[in-house]
Amino acid sequence: MHKRKTALFIEMVESGRLPLRPGIHRFMQEAVAAGLKLGVCTTSNEKAAHAIAYQVLKDIPFEVVLAGDVVEKKKPAPDIYNLGLHKTGLTPQQVFVVEDSRNGVLAGKAVGMRVLATTNVYTEKEDLSPAEIIVSCLGDAGGEKAVLRKGPSEAVRDGVVHVADVVRAFGG
Repeated sequence: MHKRKTALFIEMVESGRLPLRPGIHRFMQEAVAAGLKLGVCTTSNEKAAHAIAYQVLKDIPFEVVLAGDVVEKKKPAPDIYNLGLHKTGLTPQQVFVVEDSRNGVLAGKAVGMRVLATTNVYTEKEDLSPAEIIVSCLGDAGGEKAVLRKGPSEAVRDGVVHVADVVRAFGG
């Protein structure tokens, strides 16, 4: 059943029937323009992660795409983030992560990273309070607007979360 679910998910992604959440693509484009390294550290299926990273976001140069069972313990264990740090040569102090679940927030915090959490219909009732910034989504100027739930008011301007503002909020 899991294999069938993954196949359907990938088919929906590849056909464009399953869009990215508001602001994701724009936020990543801003990060690239700012010279930041980008990576995907997910415990989702590798095929699903690759469909998003290499097809939907094919214009985004990822340093790493780590997915599936590449580590012994999944989030909330910090293993996937530790592997990402190892592969990129970055330290936790040089990184912030965007997460959408309690397990992801806990994994990022366990490594010592700063966390920007976005809620979604599945995780909006989870305790994401360890994250420094919590928003409803990243927001798009012409679409759904971000609502700040926790963090400095400068993190959201006109309903949009911008990379430069997050970097400033996290101390540079």
